[in-house]
Amino acid sequence: MPDLNELLQQLEPYIVVRAQKSSIAGMDWEDIAQELRIEVWKKYDKIINGKSKPTTFTFKLFRNKEISLWRRSKPKMDSIECLLTEPGECRFDLDVLESICKYEDERACN
Repeated sequence: MPDLNELLQQLEPYIVVRAQKSSIAGMDWEDIAQELRIEVWKKYDKIINGKSKPTTFTFKLFRNKEISLWRRSKPKMDSIECLLTEPGECRFDLDVLESICKYEDERACN
């Protein structure tokens, strides 16, 4: 079984390609690659002792980590929630407000 350094060297081409193909707001591909390496480090025991081949396990691990990073990068509030916050806490485009007003009652938008 490979040690952690050997496994990371073996997976490095896959990590780089996967990171370069990913599109996550606020992160460049080097950041994503580092997150994937950290995930391999955290799950090393499971990778080595798992039932599947290490590459199969790590590809699933990478997919799950990318989804997690993508979810974390999404905005926390949408326009409707923004309307319900205190004044000055949230900024949004006037066009968004007008489109929401079409569907809300006049009391909420006046």
